[in-house]
Amino acid sequence: MTAISLRNYQLQMVREVSQHYQAGLQGVLLRCPTGGGKTRTASFIVQKYTSSCRQVLWLVDQEELLDQAAMTFAEYGIEHQLVCSDSTRRSIIAHEFSEFGRSWVKPGAQAVIASVQTLVRRLDGPVWHTDWKMAWLNPFQIVADECDLSLATTWRKVIGFWPQARLLGLTATPIRMDRQSFARPDGGLYDVMVRGPDEAWLIDNGHLARYDAYHPDVHLVEGVADLTKTKGDDYDPAELEKELDAPKVYGDVVAHYRNYSDGEPAIAFCPTVASAEKFAAAFRAGGYRAQALDGETDDGVRRRAVKALGRGEIDVLTGVGLLVKGVDIPRATTAIWLRRTKSLRIFMQGTGRVLRPHPDKDRALILDCVGVIEEHGLPHWEREWSLVPAEKKKRRAANDDEPDVVARVCPACRGYHAPGEKRNDEGREVCPRCDHVYPVKAVREMKQVDAGLTLIDQEEDERLRRQKRAMQGQAKTLDQLIAQGIGRVRAMKIVAAREAKDALVDAVLEGLAAAAKRSGQDSRQEFGVGLHDIKRMKPKELRDLLARVAPPLVVGTAA
Repeated sequence: MTAISLRNYQLQMVREVSQHYQAGLQGVLLRCPTGGGKTRTASFIVQKYTSSCRQVLWLVDQEELLDQAAMTFAEYGIEHQLVCSDSTRRSIIAHEFSEFGRSWVKPGAQAVIASVQTLVRRLDGPVWHTDWKMAWLNPFQIVADECDLSLATTWRKVIGFWPQARLLGLTATPIRMDRQSFARPDGGLYDVMVRGPDEAWLIDNGHLARYDAYHPDVHLVEGVADLTKTKGDDYDPAELEKELDAPKVYGDVVAHYRNYSDGEPAIAFCPTVASAEKFAAAFRAGGYRAQALDGETDDGVRRRAVKALGRGEIDVLTGVGLLVKGVDIPRATTAIWLRRTKSLRIFMQGTGRVLRPHPDKDRALILDCVGVIEEHGLPHWEREWSLVPAEKKKRRAANDDEPDVVARVCPACRGYHAPGEKRNDEGREVCPRCDHVYPVKAVREMKQVDAGLTLIDQEEDERLRRQKRAMQGQAKTLDQLIAQGIGRVRAMKIVAAREAKDALVDAVLEGLAAAAKRSGQDSRQEFGVGLHDIKRMKPKELRDLLARVAPPLVVGTAA
């Protein structure tokens, strides 16, 4: 068995986990960014326990993670058992032989790596019977890999089968789309969270790669995708495919890859199998070596494709879901986002595939073709992680009924950056990459006072807010909004919000006209509002007024 060497911050995470267990807590959630070494750190704990004959159960939900855990254990000589399908077992043993010349899969080993789906079926046996086939499994420690999934019913059934076992959850993104709480008092499984270093710290200290993010001008097919339709908690992939399905879009994506990242190993995240295959074909037609992967791809084919990308034998892998987690390709340099997602977890984990450092990688690159960064922000931005989901905070001004701008897109170089990240000597906001000067100050300025730098006073701050809102209001078209540095997706939402409000105003005015005809009173006499008031109302106020002006008809039945 090879001793696992950890970095200082990883040792600190182990110490904190141990301290919580020693204090009597049972469920510990370890949060560390993708590429920060969660699997390695947890393997250190596994090695410690198994060397003292304490059984550890490592739970995963995908075969990619099963293979990843097995290969990590094999790298450090940790013997392990597998609870999975026979075909997956054979595939993993073959993979270990191909990499290390032998396999560490051994009956009776104290480390057990299990597929949750396989294990839950086997736990349905007669536990009271002496011949129960899973009687040998009685873990001292359970490790839930990608533990944002551990609150699901299947996971709870497996974890709850050994209520005395310690639980260690691993994740880069402790957040769920259904807003379930991880905290035990709220029905979750965990008592405390250990927070490893964040993405910014890992980048600054060389443990993750520095990166540039761009929003290239891809001409998506407009007006065909219904983004209100969902599948599960995310956008409907079939709708997302519609805005991509045009030769112009395929050509734009290949051209931007050629411009920004020509020949660099790239992973493209697509919404559907069909779109992944079409983009792979488009890349091949453009002279690049590309391959599409999906859930039906044979394990061996998938592994060979991933290795080929890492060796530089393939330029682009396009995929659906498979490449978001459980894939370790440090040589991968470019992430191409061709699917929207409401899930911060999918975005962070997918982007994390290219942030792992490598000697041949100067900087990573994110090509956001659909505006996913506008939805979630840049990967290194500070985020508050908690066992209890925070309520969504409204950051917009009191009179603001249009979406906030999360990340700026430079209209000159199309690069993403944080609002106010850089200013010139005149105090004007400029793009940190190309020094494009923005036409309006979009962030708070600083003002020199006796004690040094402080925020501008409230009056000046309000003046700048009014100026910003006025400039955005003067931008009437989609192109004019984009010219102000607002991303295409966010600009489309602003236009849609305006159109929805205009429709409400029209409906209210029609209702007022009908009411005046009935009563002979004008709108101010009857409802206390005039035309000027109506145009200044927020959508909620307009809907409330519309309910008063034109209440819904009550349909009754004859007696």
